Amino acid sequence: MKKFYPYNFLIPFLLLIQLNSLSQGTMPFGNSYVNISKKGIGGIIEKNDTLEIRNTYYFPTAYNRIYKVRFLGNLPSNTQILSNDSLRIITNEGVTINRYTYASADDAATYLGTPPAGEYNIKINIGTSVSAPLNNSLADITGASTVTPGTTRQILSGTLITTAFRVKVTGNPGDTIVLGAGKFVYRRNNVLNPDTTVNSTQYKILIDSIQTLLCPNVRGVNIAAEMGGTFDSGIVQNRSDLAYPIPGYNYVPLTPFNVTNDGRYCIVNNLSPYASTYQNAELKPNCVTAYPGITSCANRMFSSWYIIGDHTGTNNSIGNPPAPAGTMGGYMLAVNASYAMSDAYRQTINTLCPNTTYEFSAWIRNVCQRGSRDMDGIATYAQGVLPNLTFVVDGIDRYSSGEMDTLGWQKKGFIFRTGLLQTSITLAIRNNAPGGGGNDWVMDDIAIVTCSPELIMNPKDTVTSCKGLNMFLSDTVRSIENTYINYCWQKSIDALTWINTGVCGTKTPAYINGMWQYVVDTSFINVSADSGTYYRLQVATTLTNLIDANCSINNSQKIFLKVYDVNCKVLEINSLTLTAEEANDKAILRWTNSLEKNVKAYHVEKSSDGKIFSTVAIVNSNSNDGSGSYKFTDPAKLKGLTFYRIKLEYDVNADFKYSRIASINNLNFFNFSPSVSNPFTSQIEIKTTASQKGILEGVLVDMWGRIIKKKTFNVSKGPNTILIDGLQGINSGVYILRLKLGDNYFENKLIKTNL
Repeated sequence: MKKFYPYNFLIPFLLLIQLNSLSQGTMPFGNSYVNISKKGIGGIIEKNDTLEIRNTYYFPTAYNRIYKVRFLGNLPSNTQILSNDSLRIITNEGVTINRYTYASADDAATYLGTPPAGEYNIKINIGTSVSAPLNNSLADITGASTVTPGTTRQILSGTLITTAFRVKVTGNPGDTIVLGAGKFVYRRNNVLNPDTTVNSTQYKILIDSIQTLLCPNVRGVNIAAEMGGTFDSGIVQNRSDLAYPIPGYNYVPLTPFNVTNDGRYCIVNNLSPYASTYQNAELKPNCVTAYPGITSCANRMFSSWYIIGDHTGTNNSIGNPPAPAGTMGGYMLAVNASYAMSDAYRQTINTLCPNTTYEFSAWIRNVCQRGSRDMDGIATYAQGVLPNLTFVVDGIDRYSSGEMDTLGWQKKGFIFRTGLLQTSITLAIRNNAPGGGGNDWVMDDIAIVTCSPELIMNPKDTVTSCKGLNMFLSDTVRSIENTYINYCWQKSIDALTWINTGVCGTKTPAYINGMWQYVVDTSFINVSADSGTYYRLQVATTLTNLIDANCSINNSQKIFLKVYDVNCKVLEINSLTLTAEEANDKAILRWTNSLEKNVKAYHVEKSSDGKIFSTVAIVNSNSNDGSGSYKFTDPAKLKGLTFYRIKLEYDVNADFKYSRIASINNLNFFNFSPSVSNPFTSQIEIKTTASQKGILEGVLVDMWGRIIKKKTFNVSKGPNTILIDGLQGINSGVYILRLKLGDNYFENKLIKTNL
């Protein structure tokens, strides 16, 4: 933010910084891109998104003049130029200064779809009195003109030049966009001097297709650096520098005499230069108060920043109030962005779990309420440049925050999955917008945490049973990914030390209501020694992870078992009668109990095999003597042959009794057991027999969960053979095929070969 300076002594100080930079031969520059399709909300880059490719160069007035100024650039890979658009010179806020057509010879810029050898897709001549280039080569200086810093637009105590063009993403999920080679070329001091060339950074961007950006459940220790991403806390306003300083920026502790100017950052528990806690101080331009009172605008950085505290310990847009001087408060990173785009956070982690989904996120806030300068350098006291941060994994851009308005703290981030053997990764958050009037932001609560599945135990808490009866436990595993497929039941006598029961295995999840889900059961005959034992389920993405406490999940509610030595017998046939019938694909149960005295409740239990039952509902008794009649409709859709029974719970003696078993078969249920060709080369053949016609959905994904191919088919009653073709162009390796027919799901790992 370069605009409103409350203290006159800052002006020569800023000039000194500029002159020092010039004496070292440096010039602030950077290149970036904005996802126009998700400009205000942020997100991943997807096929058909529109990107605006920007290159920014800043020349202070000390440069005097620069000659023969021009920009040359190529299109990024996996994109095409946006039709019916233009080449532009824009301000740092994206306002167009000059607009040029793609055609050659009609104005100062040209686009060539297929440039000759040695030429570029794009060329823009820059300066006063520019005209058309002769060609798009580096050597051609025809039509290039002169820039006078401080006079040529955009005027910001010098001249800021930003070129822009727009492209449409044409690649598929899993492809990588590489920004095209770009060059900014000029001659300094004399028109006859050799060219000076500034090369753009060719950032890499993943084209993705994930729909869920943040974890519904997180688990474990946050492994982000800087005190778990919180930046620590303290009683002094300023903390020491970052473990990984921001490249190209200066760390300067915040005081009334050390303002956080462009290209600076600080780590504070109060964003006011005077450590004020009054958050409604005046908001106005050109504040000159040297020793402010409680309401003075001088309490605000540049008389326009918010006066706030950090975010740690909250989970909303408001965050914490600013910490009073000398009191404990949490720290946050505050950045006044420079023209150069660089990492604001970077960390290499070597302790990740393979084949595991993590959330990489942070809470960010735009703190500049007023900061705009127009193309002539006039302060408008409007909002200015909006922050835009990019999240990077192993050198590839994966997510953008979008342009962030002053809406308070906002959580931004995404999920990613490690490779099958991957344990190390480098993560970064990069400033992707220029400074020069706005783009001032704070960041806190960076998170790098596991996206854990939800484990729902049935029954819950304490379970009472009788010696000699079967005990049935089940756990429903729900996750945003289909990777937590390995499980083991565990038991403990103190809920601290756990051992496996030996009941372990692998399950195939089904995609239900936006989550991958399966149910795992266990059963055993109760003995007296079982009383006082705890049970839980442990799951993991691989067998290796299952035996690693840091890479497995056991967050289900623990079951505490009590076993009683009482007579648990099946009810006499004339005591309780149970019937089951099917209507609209649902099971309707009716029962009458002629001996209902002291009955507390009826537990409706369900089974798919007539052996292992789980409770689906508890119906309270409506009578303590005489007879009672009941009706219950199972809300779940019937799937083939299903068994039901009623367990009676009594008020006294912890006694349980069971009804006879009733069964019911839904003949409308799909029979679905496909046969799939494996391995495959250019197509996948699927053979299946359906009990009735329907729509079959097929999705092929890679081991990162990215969709490679998606097709739907009309399936007729009886045998069907269908093909998923057009796969010859994908890489060889392991893929997952997911099929859905009605309420039936099928998933199988397939191998793609090029033989």
